[in-house]
Amino acid sequence: MRDWIKAQRSDQVACLANVVNIPSGTTNAAGVQHVGAVFRASFDSLGFDSRWSNQDSVKRGGHLIAVHKGKAGQARLLLIGHLDTVFEGPGHAWSPDSGDSTAHGAGAQDMKGGDVVLLWAIRALAHAGALKDAVGPNDPAERGAGDISFVAAQVGGSLDGLGQDGSGDHSPAVDFPDGRGARQWATP
Repeated sequence: MRDWIKAQRSDQVACLANVVNIPSGTTNAAGVQHVGAVFRASFDSLGFDSRWSNQDSVKRGGHLIAVHKGKAGQARLLLIGHLDTVFEGPGHAWSPDSGDSTAHGAGAQDMKGGDVVLLWAIRALAHAGALKDAVGPNDPAERGAGDISFVAAQVGGSLDGLGQDGSGDHSPAVDFPDGRGARQWATP
């Protein structure tokens, strides 16, 4: 898997350059939605069910929620990032590394770079066949078991209610041996 990821470096850098060059400052809702559309297309192509949650009421771009259903007994993952950047405009465009292996541009490290890393981790799992084996029966009793959830939330936005499926259930996204759990935001 590691060799496959290394072989994808040029595609990863191209993806990062693409999203860095989309102006998506915190108050640029259209830009944040554009970045979300890029990642949404990628997650959809990997078999995720994705949706966009608007945050118009707080004048923010919104949240991308992508879920890959799993089956009982499989690990559950919650991957979270954000799509907006603090800065945009002149001087914040993509700049290829200058030999120091550092990407430059608005969001190149925080957080668009991290979002690209998350995407390629999921692509590596798909390449290894791990995603197809995680898909289980569509049994409501097993809802949430083995899910891989990606939430790209915008800074300053609210995540309240994203985990609700109509029943008000907020089962843990991560189950710890001592029974503690993190609130599950991403299961529709």
